[in-house]
Amino acid sequence: MAIGKQLCAMVPRKSHREYSPAPSRRDPVEILEEQAKSRLQQLVPIRYARMLDSSFAFLRDSAAVMAGDLATTPTTGLTGQACGDAHVANFACSPPRSGT
Repeated sequence: MAIGKQLCAMVPRKSHREYSPAPSRRDPVEILEEQAKSRLQQLVPIRYARMLDSSFAFLRDSAAVMAGDLATTPTTGLTGQACGDAHVANFACSPPRSGT
């Protein structure tokens, strides 16, 4: 518990409130296009159309973009693992998207 508190003091939550893209940040569209190569091609336009619905829909369907962005933010050095589709919409906090 003490170690956790020390790490929280070193990297407080407020250190994440400002974000500036890293100069080496990959183009998000390039990331999505790279992913599209391994997907069923007839479904890619549907995915993109859903992502255009809202900022939330875009972020929900672009985990690779988010992971790249978060990789440059402050860290305590502790690692955790989130498996599956872990976001607020899957915890009954908002209605499910149609078709899912």
